[in-house]
Amino acid sequence: MRVRELPLSGDIDRGSMLIQSWWASMRRGVFEVKDIRRLARAFAALDTDGSGSVDSSELRDVLGLLGDNPLEEEEIEALLKAGDSNGDGAIDVDEFLALAQAGYVCLSTDTLRRVADVCNCNPKLLAQHNGIEERALDERLPSGFVLKISATSRIFSFFSLSMGMTGTRNMTSPELTSPGAAPRSNEPSASELEAVSSTDHAVCLVHAWWHSMRLGLRPKAPSGLAQSLAPLDESGQGELGRESLRDLVTLLGENPLEEDSADALVAALFQGQSQRLPISSLVDLMEDENQFVMVEGERLQDVVAVCGCDPLRLARLNGHRPSQVHAGVMEVPMPKGTLLTLPILPAGNLSRR
Repeated sequence: MRVRELPLSGDIDRGSMLIQSWWASMRRGVFEVKDIRRLARAFAALDTDGSGSVDSSELRDVLGLLGDNPLEEEEIEALLKAGDSNGDGAIDVDEFLALAQAGYVCLSTDTLRRVADVCNCNPKLLAQHNGIEERALDERLPSGFVLKISATSRIFSFFSLSMGMTGTRNMTSPELTSPGAAPRSNEPSASELEAVSSTDHAVCLVHAWWHSMRLGLRPKAPSGLAQSLAPLDESGQGELGRESLRDLVTLLGENPLEEDSADALVAALFQGQSQRLPISSLVDLMEDENQFVMVEGERLQDVVAVCGCDPLRLARLNGHRPSQVHAGVMEVPMPKGTLLTLPILPAGNLSRR
């Protein structure tokens, strides 16, 4: 029997409104599910025929007709595609709860760049985290495609904004191009922050700085950086271990550094055969907005392309004469961990490196 032929029960009506509220929140980039059991009961109320799952007709009759914010047909189709993991044409409670905690459900009008803006993420990092090529940032995503945006990823994004990043020539969002921009309303919830240890927080800061610097951003370190990074000091002596740092940045968090990036960071910090160094060395590197760490085989010309700086000024700042530039020094691969000094931005030009 279809819902429109049934008396409208309070449970069905309340269930539809709660599911509609979850959908609207998710589509705004808010992912916290405060009461998972209540959400499960709400979805179970949509099962009007008692089959143990909700099929397309039940979704349409309840979510598309009842409540104050009924879903459009395309939204219902996307919900069904995203939640029907076993392909039986219906969604059971377990499938729905897995979906409610999975991430962002896309419509056919969504692109990765648009979702990144809604969810307060860097589009390139969001692409990497979901195995999507960067060249597809502006291509429409399939209806029902689920993008993974987890607690640690959102904390990473929040830290990125709190570091006061300025945008690159490819970033036009006002929230990212305004120095010291305030976090948006969909900042990580208290429960998300509590779920991450102090060591994870410190690693997230390192990840945020590294990925931002490597994308051509100019990250401004937050106040109290030394204290925030203190949990990386396992010895309690105010020092970092070479292998310990490498393990932390490659294993923790959901935006870990690749092997070549971790090697470059370690090489930049630990010169020669040193196995330990003061944690203040990492703090100094992260606080210097004009430093760029190169990975194995990169060239000066690659840095120019990423950072948008003048090649002659970059070469001169790093000890190369104009004659060397003309002789091809810009195309010579550099050792991993090479620290480049970038040209200082002129006053008032904070939207680019």
